[in-house]
Amino acid sequence: MVVTMLRLGLTAAAWDRILAELVASGLLRATFASLQQLHAAIDALTIATPANLVVGAGDLQLGEPVALPAPVVGGVSGTIPW
Repeated sequence: MVVTMLRLGLTAAAWDRILAELVASGLLRATFASLQQLHAAIDALTIATPANLVVGAGDLQLGEPVALPAPVVGGVSGTIPW
C-alpha cells in the first residue's frame, strides 16, 4: 500500500496532545498581524514538554484511498492534463 500526503492523517488523540502543547506554550493564544510576527513567535517559543510534539506510528491514521489520474501519453509538452 502506498501512503501519500493525500492519505496521511493524525488520530484525534495526537491532535489533542499537539494542540494542547501549543496552547500551553502560548502560541495558539496569540494573534499576529504579519507572517514575520508569527515567525518571531515560533523562534522564541518555549515548549514545556517537547515529547508531546513527537508524532509516532501510533499517531498516524490513514484516510480513504485516492485515485490519481493516469498521466496522458502523447499529451502536449508543458501542460497539466487535469
